[in-house]
Amino acid sequence: MEGYQFLEKVWQKNFENGPQTIIKNDLYVMGVDPGVNTGYCLVKCSRDPESNQWTFNILLKSELRGWYSPFVWMETLHKHYINKIDYVVMENFILRDASIKSRDIELDTVQVIAGIKSMFSAEYPFENMQSSLGTKLVVQNASKKQGCSDEFLKELFPYTPSVHIHILDAVRHVVVFCLEMNK
Repeated sequence: MEGYQFLEKVWQKNFENGPQTIIKNDLYVMGVDPGVNTGYCLVKCSRDPESNQWTFNILLKSELRGWYSPFVWMETLHKHYINKIDYVVMENFILRDASIKSRDIELDTVQVIAGIKSMFSAEYPFENMQSSLGTKLVVQNASKKQGCSDEFLKELFPYTPSVHIHILDAVRHVVVFCLEMNK
């Protein structure tokens, strides 16, 4: 009965006023490309209300190694940005037969995802739900990042692909997420 009451509370809090599709003109979106090396970014995404065109300003970016990296990253965000983050867009992890057969399984990806989910969905442990911080957690398939080209990223910031690959993928997830909001 306790679990049912919790789900009922979640439903009431998130849907009492009906579905909402409000798009703010300025969003702070954190991107995460989880793995043994995890790419993180915080991007201020600004939308021109007349043209619906987005501009992206990368405020912070980092590539960290290890399962504990979400906690290191959160310490970086804590002072100035933690209460401003509107969305966390994170690549999901799907274990496929081919990956099991081809190599040893690294659990860092799963642990990083668990760390992010525990931080941003502490009150509501469900994907795509509001957290107690007011941040919405969005999980994307890895294939989504293909919607953002290298040429587009080069306009945002200078980078070295072989060095910044995971940061680039985190930024790609943010860009694709914002562009899909217009559809």
